Amino acid sequence: MNYPFTVGVGIDVGEPVEVDGDYIGNALNRAARITASALGGQILVTELVRGLVETSEELAFLDLGTRSFRGFAEGMHIYEVRSA
Repeated sequence: MNYPFTVGVGIDVGEPVEVDGDYIGNALNRAARITASALGGQILVTELVRGLVETSEELAFLDLGTRSFRGFAEGMHIYEVRSA
């Protein structure tokens, strides 16, 4: 079945904090900001995520440089995940 839309994904690594059955924290906020900047079909990850999986023979990472995101004083280095 074909669907008429695609989604973008943003991934970060970090420790979420549970508050009243919900999760909050910087890692979730970073992932949300990165996801919002991803185009349909695009998977974007932080440098930390890339470092954790860089030895994968099935993935390649396109360096998109440093991007600024609302709510974060420092820019984040972002990579697009691609098939190797």
